[in-house]
Amino acid sequence: MLRSMNVVSLFSAVLLSGALLGASVQHASAHGRAVGELGPQPARPVKEPHDPKKKNAGDACKSSDECQPHHSCVKNGDKSVCQAPERSRLPPGAVT
Repeated sequence: MLRSMNVVSLFSAVLLSGALLGASVQHASAHGRAVGELGPQPARPVKEPHDPKKKNAGDACKSSDECQPHHSCVKNGDKSVCQAPERSRLPPGAVT
């Protein structure tokens, strides 16, 4: 009799813990869907469009205002040219 009571209480405890765990997973899943409905978040900053009125990289210039956005007018030899910003370098071993 005592052994059967232990088996019944153990079975009930396992059943109750499984029900609680299942309910918590469903709640987390529903919460994740609700958060996801807010819409996608941009992963990177918005890139400024190419301005056809401004000079491209390598074209002669007098000031940075004549160059594309984020480009600068730098002295190269005896004349100044538009130059694109240097690309950011990834650390060694970074996976792209």
